[in-house]
Amino acid sequence: MSRQFALHPLTCCLLVVVLALYLLRLPLVGYLALLGALACWRRGRGELLQALRRMRWLLLAMLLLAAWTLPGAPLFASRFAPSMAGVLAGAHQALAVLLLALLARGVWLWLGTPGLLAASWPLDALFACVGMPRGRLALRLALTMHYANRLLEQAEKPRLAQLLPYLQPPQFAQAAPDKVKLPLYPWSKWDGALLACLLLAVVMRMVA
Repeated sequence: MSRQFALHPLTCCLLVVVLALYLLRLPLVGYLALLGALACWRRGRGELLQALRRMRWLLLAMLLLAAWTLPGAPLFASRFAPSMAGVLAGAHQALAVLLLALLARGVWLWLGTPGLLAASWPLDALFACVGMPRGRLALRLALTMHYANRLLEQAEKPRLAQLLPYLQPPQFAQAAPDKVKLPLYPWSKWDGALLACLLLAVVMRMVA
C-alpha cells in the first residue's frame, strides 16, 4: 500500500471536476487572465504551446462556426460579416475547451499514471456491478496513457501512416506494458470531509 498523496487520487480528480464546473462560468476576460498567467510560467508555457499546436484546427472551427451562425450586430460592414456576439461566444467556447484540456493535462502530470489508476479503481467497482470484469477499466486506462505518452513525446505531430501500426492486430497482441501495477491509497477523514464539501459545491452550482 502506497501513500504518496495527502488525499485519495479519486478525491483529487473529483475536486478538479468541480473546479472545471465553476471555470465554465468565467467570463472571457477570466479565461484570458488564466491563460496569461499560465503563459508566464515556464512549464505552463510549454504545455500551452503544445495544446495550441495540437488543437488549433478544433479551436478555429469552434470560433468560426459560432461567428457565422449566431445572430447579432455584424463585426464589420459586409453582407457576409460574422456577428460580434458570435465571435465573442466562439472565443469563449474555444478558450473554455483549451483551458479544460490544460486542466486535464495538469491532473495527469500531477497524479501521474499510478495516481490515475488508483482513482479509477473505485469506479471500476461500480462497473463490476453491471458485469464488467474487475480491473478492465484500469487496464484500458493504463494502455491508453502509455501510448498517449509515446505520441506526446514525439517532436512532430504523428501522421496517419505512423498511427496505423498501433491499429494492427499484431500490435495489440504485443501491447505494452504487459503488466499493470495498481497502487492502492487508503481513504482518510479528510477525503470524506472534502467529498461532502464537493457535493455541496455541486448542489450550489446547480441551483445558482
